[in-house]
Amino acid sequence: MVRHSEPLSRASFHPFPVPTVGLIRWLPLVLTLLLLAAAPAQAWELKEFESFVYSGYVFNGLGYISTFYPPSVDTIYLLADQQNILSPRRTLVYFRPLTDAYEADWASLNQTVTGALEILDGGEVIATVPQESHDAQPFVGQGSVVDLPVGRYAVRIRADDGSIVPGSGKKLAIFAPRRQGLGYQIVPQEGWTRPERTNVPADVIYAREGSALYLQPYVEEEYNDLCYTRLEDPQSQAGHRDRWTWVHVRPFEGAGNLILDFGSQTVEVLAKPYRVEQLPGSRLGYKVADDDAAGEQPLPDLVAYQLFVDANHASYRLQLKDADGKIVFGSQRQVRRVPEINGWALYFLAGLPLTAGGFLLVSRHERLTASRKALPSEDQ
Repeated sequence: MVRHSEPLSRASFHPFPVPTVGLIRWLPLVLTLLLLAAAPAQAWELKEFESFVYSGYVFNGLGYISTFYPPSVDTIYLLADQQNILSPRRTLVYFRPLTDAYEADWASLNQTVTGALEILDGGEVIATVPQESHDAQPFVGQGSVVDLPVGRYAVRIRADDGSIVPGSGKKLAIFAPRRQGLGYQIVPQEGWTRPERTNVPADVIYAREGSALYLQPYVEEEYNDLCYTRLEDPQSQAGHRDRWTWVHVRPFEGAGNLILDFGSQTVEVLAKPYRVEQLPGSRLGYKVADDDAAGEQPLPDLVAYQLFVDANHASYRLQLKDADGKIVFGSQRQVRRVPEINGWALYFLAGLPLTAGGFLLVSRHERLTASRKALPSEDQ
């Protein structure tokens, strides 16, 4: 949550005292300060207007999220073959510059628009979906369920009197993942709040010598970047139509052992429960510890495969078995050890250009001094 400071108002603004001598000279400065004080107050005056909007409760691969489609959004993006709810409403809409997006003032007006949702394909109505009552938190209210295969459609609201509700027409883009794979979430031992991800077998996991990593396998799906971005944030201007993004949708169930292939030998690692401990003192952080070492609690903080990076292996490969002992497709990754670098060596290398530059300056100064001494004086 972003907390914004209160703007200065004319009543609370006190300019510096203006001397009586040379008042005209100070007048432009005083006027400028007064204008600057008043400008923030004017910028925060949000103008609301009543409008038709859609409120959504849509599936994003991991779960359901609430979305909002103001008049500025002309296309609604939804996942294929999933139940999504669209609720037609009237509310007060305003534009917030800080978020560069339209927002709804639901507290002032939140009126359900009666009627049925019509779904069109090529201009022809292919389905009429009535509104139903839903009480699945956080969505509570009237809405129509949209569950369609991949394709391009349109939606609108047919009012009870047979007319089309103004502003209810939207394009509807239904998309699906291009492919599925297996990814890992990587939790550093002292970086519980900063996990990283690896999505494809070509990824390389880099780790410092002596560090410990905790791997959690996930089922992942690859979506079009633009479609998925607009699914989660309908007003976003980000996302690229020619790019793809991986989404970890759920933990991989039925995993067996993790195989570490060092070339000359292989080691199998079991998934174990771990807990997260807060670091004592002024270090202000967290670290992953064995389940037994963190006290008795009903559930562990994570179940993962622990990897140690030692000096004996510069790199090795890993892959995951399923419960039947078969290698899971796409689970291969490479781990590489990052050698410790002497900090003084970095300082030395960074200082070389400065040292060389200083040496050149001194040498040039000495040559110029010698040249001046060699010149005949005016007395000669």
